[in-house]
Amino acid sequence: MSFLPNEDVYPYTTVVYVEARFGSNWVVGSGVLVGANDVLTASHMIYDPNYGAADEVLVYASYNPSQFNTSYSAVYLEYFTDFDPDGDGFLFPGDGSPLTLGGAELDIALISLSAPIGNAQGWMGMDPNFWSGSINVTGFPGYANGYMVADTGFALVDRTDYYIDISAMDINPGNSGGPVWVNTSSGPYVVGVVSTGGAAATVDGHAWLFTSIIENDIYIDGLVLFGARDMELVAATYQFFTGAVPGEAGFLYLIDSPGNASDLNDAYYAVFNQENRFINFANNLGAFGVGADAFDAAYGGLSFNQAVAKAYDAIVGIAAAEGAGIDVAAALAFFQGSIGFYTAVALERVTPSGVPLAEATKLVMIGSVLHESMKADVGLYAGAVNDFVSDYMSDGEAFFGLSLFA
Repeated sequence: MSFLPNEDVYPYTTVVYVEARFGSNWVVGSGVLVGANDVLTASHMIYDPNYGAADEVLVYASYNPSQFNTSYSAVYLEYFTDFDPDGDGFLFPGDGSPLTLGGAELDIALISLSAPIGNAQGWMGMDPNFWSGSINVTGFPGYANGYMVADTGFALVDRTDYYIDISAMDINPGNSGGPVWVNTSSGPYVVGVVSTGGAAATVDGHAWLFTSIIENDIYIDGLVLFGARDMELVAATYQFFTGAVPGEAGFLYLIDSPGNASDLNDAYYAVFNQENRFINFANNLGAFGVGADAFDAAYGGLSFNQAVAKAYDAIVGIAAAEGAGIDVAAALAFFQGSIGFYTAVALERVTPSGVPLAEATKLVMIGSVLHESMKADVGLYAGAVNDFVSDYMSDGEAFFGLSLFA
């Protein structure tokens, strides 16, 4: 039996009211918080096959039409576009195949917010292992004039397709995107999202959701996600080999991403000291990566000693070094005299991938010069990278995706 829950009491605090604007037309529906800034809803709430993606999406937590409600704007949307191929507004529950998805199976989406409202409201977990049992359906059906409505009942997941049969539940326009959820001893878990009056897309079949709710933390205002040493490494090497630092998503992928099994915080890099991390990034970028062509053009025709002098001037700067009281001739002699060490490292870690020894040795040297410059906090790169990292650490914001010397 349906009832009006208290929207200010958990877990109902996690169910949100969603508005989406398509041109001058607004549609309303429901959603649920599944993370600090993550709202699960239906794809058809934020994408129209005949119009495209919504121009604006607003989310309201603890919504009550009798009081003032704060809206939170979506900053990123992830959704499917082919849930209704003919655009007639009628969705099949599924496509009749356990190997592919169609219709309501695809009617699921993720809204990312810049405000971590889940920290105050709480959020539900997601359970991809639900097959049958007692369920709850909560949302904002139109007949309730903006008030939250909850219903309870029993439901089954289809034996073939990734949808839950909710035809026995109280489902009306406005429930779209709202959670189908279960109460467990460890808390409430979303098992599906209302698509039509008879079907809810399951979270099972959508493993991408579990990755996205981690990776989209980059959109949270003021959140510091990266350590200074990791940022320093990525910024310095990418600036040198590509002429710019990566975008924020690139930093996340390289430093700590569930989608990258060899990021800087995975086991692969755990055995490397910081110098070897710099060398590894130099190899990855300069041998066959996005910086390979630029490296070959700038350093391919140089002797090792010439390459040391050129790299030192680019990274530290002759004038900057002299201004800091460094004996430039001695510094160059140190790096040039380390050719035996650089060659040994190149033979062990670079040439097996097919890089000629002379070029591999230069790559190792560049990684070492970058590291020594950052460690000593001297020179052009050290100053620019430190400014970039300090800017980010102050408020979680920085000029990503640009040259540090622009």
